[in-house]
Amino acid sequence: MKSIFLVLTAGVLLAANCGKKQSTEEFLEDYGRKMCYKAVECAQEKMKEVPEEQRAMMESMIPTRGKCDKAQEEYKKKQASEEGKKIELSSSEMELGKKCLASMEQSACDEMQSTPEECVEFNKVMAGKH
Repeated sequence: MKSIFLVLTAGVLLAANCGKKQSTEEFLEDYGRKMCYKAVECAQEKMKEVPEEQRAMMESMIPTRGKCDKAQEEYKKKQASEEGKKIELSSSEMELGKKCLASMEQSACDEMQSTPEECVEFNKVMAGKH
């Protein structure tokens, strides 16, 4: 679960793919949003297993798409204030991130107990960038 958190943390970064070659900033924003949305999906799925009386208490702790969007906006503001700390990814690093994202998007939530190899490798790349 910690490794999934690392993937999601790495993902809460920076604009959507518009059919043109994505910049690192655009890719990271798209990646972060999609990874966060997957976490929301899985949390909501798990909440179905929680007894009704406990669900209300726990609902404030689970992520929502709105929280994902807010985290993205906060990260963009932080990046804008730290102009010299831009992250750049090579095309091969970005491709690895895309493979990670595709793997996570295609996985059922109950399959996400272990982190896909592509994501382990992408986490290593991102850890070296911070």
